[in-house]
Amino acid sequence: MKVPYSWLKELVPDAPPLSETVDLLAGLGLGVEEVVHQPGAPAQVIVAEVLQVSAIATSEHLKLALVIDGSTTYRVVCGAPNVAPGLRTALAKPGAVIEGVTVAARELAGVSSEGVLCSPRELALYDYGGGLLVLGDDAPLGQELAELWPGEAVITLELTPNRADAFSILGVARDLAAKLGVPYRHPAAELDTGQRDLPTGLRVIVEDPQGCPRFTLRKIEGVTVKPSPLWLQRRLAAIQVRPRNNVVDITNYVTFELGQPTHAYDQRALGDSTMVVRRARDGERLVALNEAALTLAPSDLLITTPVPGVGTRPIGVAGVIGGLIESVQPGTATVVLEAAHFDPVSVRRTAKRLNLATDAGYRFERGVDPNLPPLAAARIGQLLAELAGGRLHPGLTEVGSDQPPKTIAYRPSQVASLTALDVPLDAQRRFLTALGCRIAEGPDTWQVSVPSWRFDLAIAEDLIEEVARLHGYEHLPSSLPKIDFIPAESDVTHRGLRSLLVG
Repeated sequence: MKVPYSWLKELVPDAPPLSETVDLLAGLGLGVEEVVHQPGAPAQVIVAEVLQVSAIATSEHLKLALVIDGSTTYRVVCGAPNVAPGLRTALAKPGAVIEGVTVAARELAGVSSEGVLCSPRELALYDYGGGLLVLGDDAPLGQELAELWPGEAVITLELTPNRADAFSILGVARDLAAKLGVPYRHPAAELDTGQRDLPTGLRVIVEDPQGCPRFTLRKIEGVTVKPSPLWLQRRLAAIQVRPRNNVVDITNYVTFELGQPTHAYDQRALGDSTMVVRRARDGERLVALNEAALTLAPSDLLITTPVPGVGTRPIGVAGVIGGLIESVQPGTATVVLEAAHFDPVSVRRTAKRLNLATDAGYRFERGVDPNLPPLAAARIGQLLAELAGGRLHPGLTEVGSDQPPKTIAYRPSQVASLTALDVPLDAQRRFLTALGCRIAEGPDTWQVSVPSWRFDLAIAEDLIEEVARLHGYEHLPSSLPKIDFIPAESDVTHRGLRSLLVG
């Protein structure tokens, strides 16, 4: 799990400096593997826009691009497949150092080139070399990219499988804030999760409620698909997720922010605006987002849509990967957003059989908060309204509902007897409340309701461990316990015989 320090700091404004934060996370048992200081964009690389592209008579794959930085135009020879008029990208001027080579004005294919148009890989921003860096209109022409894309400190956590709640920036922030005794900012806490009684024109049929106990759909109309703003591209690049477009980037962002995988569909690809969740028929096929042709098996749970005269066809593998044909395209205007809860065993079995490792599958296999889908959908709707000009329909189409919290009988006095830690009652109360628990106090026993995202907390000893973890194991007494040892009679006899034989 990669945690950019600036992102964590945004949710926990009172977080200490990086080195102290790293020590705190390690002390919380979150397994700090490394801290990497990712470089920003190189110097002498500016934002430029392509004005026109023309062929070069002496080359089949190189083209001549006329680009402008807002005031000055440059002639640049380029072979990238996505170079086109209107593209806003990065221009390395003579003197810039790109991949260890100093850029200079030179002649290519018999044409003078006054710089280099760069891919994200060439700029060491993220690992994609299949085309030029694509910037949005929030990147001012002529500005140094290093000012817009600074470096970032990224903490890598090696989390244990039982801490599925920490597979998100929010989960890590919640733990850190609980340790510090400070508030944290929940990005979606105040959002309207939608009204079930308002018709949306969407329909959901779940044929396998065990495999899919909850399925939520929201509709966002009037969307404009375009490059994401710089802040969003930087966030995704820091966690090694390739930016694609604002709609896809927002769904990926919320997956890492809140921990809820989602999927966006182009409504035009949905038959009767309906989705059916069912098991696969043997031999069914799906072309996935990664362009792989998947052959499906009856154990696979699918998202499907009706086709007249055929039944339903697959548009996604539940909890693993979506289909290519139904994905968001440049001309998509209405997005149908899926936020669901899938059985971890089913997702793990399918992902293993298909040999597919995805961010969605990784989370569903370990467990996702079953009450999170409506909130995550609302958060994505909010961001689509801000960054894509969309209008979130107030209605909610949903199968399933919130799961009630489980309650654990907890005796505060057991903390000392089981851990040797002296944790005052008010501190125990504060720790459990900070983790999201609700407490009904009795004379000796508390009834503690556990939040839906902490399904690893099942018995009183789990709560005691949480209290000890937040209090800090460094407070354990350093003296050895006093033990009254009475030797066994056989030990005394053996020592006596040994002394006699030795003489």
